[in-house]
Amino acid sequence: MRIAVDVDCVVNNLTEAVLSVYNEDWNDNLTVNDIKSYHIEDYVKPEARDDFYKLFIDKRVWKRIKPINVKAVQWLINNHEVYFVTATEPANLYKKQRWLSRNFKNIDLRKRLVRCYDKGLISADYLIDDSTKNLNAGTYKGICIDYPWNQDYKGMRYKTVDDFIKDEFGVEV
Repeated sequence: MRIAVDVDCVVNNLTEAVLSVYNEDWNDNLTVNDIKSYHIEDYVKPEARDDFYKLFIDKRVWKRIKPINVKAVQWLINNHEVYFVTATEPANLYKKQRWLSRNFKNIDLRKRLVRCYDKGLISADYLIDDSTKNLNAGTYKGICIDYPWNQDYKGMRYKTVDDFIKDEFGVEV
């Protein structure tokens, strides 16, 4: 089975890391729970909006990114054909490759890391993502990782990748 896995907010805590740097720079206190739509910049101070995108390539963010769902994603890698698919800034692709190689074993990222803004182009059985716009864009089954910004999604939604594996494959990771 071919499974496409988004990187940000599925295997890492990018939103938390970005908000941490933003809060530090702008003396704010936003949390993940404050973000009710996919575009974080809608929730930051107006004077921070124009340059907010620059935080995604800020070195401080990359030092704060932590892995999540590692055991479950590693199980997928060991048992299925897994591709990491990300809509990242081009400048971040190498950083993500290095980060992924430190956190996940037995996967050749030269062949399994894909930068793709339009995930509907991806051919897979499943796409695990946190952005609802990606989940119905292709021929795959969309699996939504539950966050405050995707509460209106009516398809398959899970708190964690572990929950998806348990439900779909009958395996507790």
